[in-house]
Amino acid sequence: MVLQHDRSISLSGMADRNEPVEVSIAERVYATKASATGEWNVQLEPLKSGGPYQLRVTTPDDSVVLRNILAGEVWLCSGQSNMEWSAGNSDGWDEIPSSYSDELLRINNFKHRQVNWNESWDSLTLSEINNLEFFEKGEWMVASRETADDFSAVAWYFGRRLRAELGMPVGLIELAVGGSPAEAWIERKALEVHPQLVDLLYDYRKSEYQDKWVKDAIASTLQLTDNPRQRHPFEPAYLFEAGISKLAGFPVRGFLWYQGESNANFPELYEVMLPEMVRNWRDVWNDAQLPFYYAQLSSLNRPSWPAFRDSQRRLAGVIPFSGMVVTTDVGHPTDVHPRDKKSVGERFADLALKETYGKGEFRRSPEPYKAELKNGKIIISFRHTWKLRTSDGLPVREIEISSTGNYYIPAKAVISRNRIMIESADAVSVRYGWKPYSEGNLAGESGLPVATFKLKIN
Repeated sequence: MVLQHDRSISLSGMADRNEPVEVSIAERVYATKASATGEWNVQLEPLKSGGPYQLRVTTPDDSVVLRNILAGEVWLCSGQSNMEWSAGNSDGWDEIPSSYSDELLRINNFKHRQVNWNESWDSLTLSEINNLEFFEKGEWMVASRETADDFSAVAWYFGRRLRAELGMPVGLIELAVGGSPAEAWIERKALEVHPQLVDLLYDYRKSEYQDKWVKDAIASTLQLTDNPRQRHPFEPAYLFEAGISKLAGFPVRGFLWYQGESNANFPELYEVMLPEMVRNWRDVWNDAQLPFYYAQLSSLNRPSWPAFRDSQRRLAGVIPFSGMVVTTDVGHPTDVHPRDKKSVGERFADLALKETYGKGEFRRSPEPYKAELKNGKIIISFRHTWKLRTSDGLPVREIEISSTGNYYIPAKAVISRNRIMIESADAVSVRYGWKPYSEGNLAGESGLPVATFKLKIN
């Protein structure tokens, strides 16, 4: 396994009642005693990065030894199908040598049970779902051509880049479910006390705030049950209870999140839901500053996606210690699963290396932060870039302005260092990349694309 190298670690287990327990690792020894019901717990001091370490737990009559433990950087990678999408099914995998293996990059995939979302489940499956028996037991493995083939491509490319730049062990945990809505990943009690989200818990099978895919999957799979309390993986709080709760507290450096396709028709609700999910996860990890980095949805011919992408962009300014990677340039007009996962994973790595690890030379997408009307010109200013450009050397595409805030017309934009300028006397709003499948070409000097955005002109 890989343990987070600079965090104290809570280690617990079971022994006979009142039995003395001794734990040793890294030449340190910890002594404790089992309770009257057999539980014991010790707090291990932070480990230095590296290893391998050996953990030994002993009682007068028993001994358990865990070998080949590394200490390094650990990230939890979650979301829906684009996070779950495997490296073996992604572009460029054929270029990875069959001999590839990295002893210092470890992966752990908490796979979920294989179910068909389009057919009714039998009574055994329904019972196991009710018992939260959805995720398999995870197993740590050395990342190799064989083991990474079925692991998240986005996570693997992210981890490989961190390994190269940080020079220390990296551990990646995948916990993702294709098609899952964000509300399934939030703890029940967090939903119960939230004035805007509490109603999601009641009669989820009839909720009006579900994407058609989610609603159809729930209806199809639960046809053979009349149990009013039947659980479902897409039910609010289910994936938290079945998955996140089992990992909560295991020290990590931060979270990667690639999700939103199943909430894209309700951007206003998502603007409430995602900050609450992040707050909830940080609460159960007892760390209010854990980095949370997420992917903006790519380009796809679905009408709701431009507004949802803009909503995601704005959330980066709402959620503390968060950041967003832009993926509009690696989308596909008809495939919700674009195959270029390398670009996404490496952009996640650039973001983490810059913001979490303080390496200023790494890239971020330019970010628009204000639009002003001065002397008959709209001036849009960007941060995280010194020099805007277009990715293909052609004039800026997909810039539009509106004099009412409702009807938009194409506009000609001129780049001036880290600003763009548009001739206009009366515009009140400007937007960019506002097409479901966007071919916008605005980028920074690093080549990273600018996100879909809409700004009020002041």
